[in-house]
Amino acid sequence: MRRALVTLLVLPLLTLAGCGGNDEPTPAPSSSAAASSGAPSPPSGASEADLEQAVQDFSTAFTSGDADAAYALLSSRCRTVLPRSEFDMMTQQATELDGDLDLSSIEARVDGSRATVSYSYDVTDLTKSDQPWVDEGGWKNDEC
Repeated sequence: MRRALVTLLVLPLLTLAGCGGNDEPTPAPSSSAAASSGAPSPPSGASEADLEQAVQDFSTAFTSGDADAAYALLSSRCRTVLPRSEFDMMTQQATELDGDLDLSSIEARVDGSRATVSYSYDVTDLTKSDQPWVDEGGWKNDEC
């Protein structure tokens, strides 16, 4: 019941808070597929490993109630659209309802300075598919 409540209250806020238009990136092939096809690799500083670490850091911060760290991992676009007070509330609710959760899988697809990431938890209601991320001198969550 609590997890369903998080899904109903928190996740839609992330999706609806200021989203407009269809500016999500098109999923790109994985970096290993790009390397084998001769496609250009991501620029330095935008590696798949760095992206996976940023996703892990965001997840840990968000589910453990560290709103400051999680908010710092939002893209500049999302920070202008999503009021900090709303984000703090979402982080608090996620922590109270589900607690500190560990990711069970991460799959990232990097295309230059943009990427999409799918990740899951043991709580399947919280699984994310093709979440947009952007490299702004470090990977940032661009779903807002």
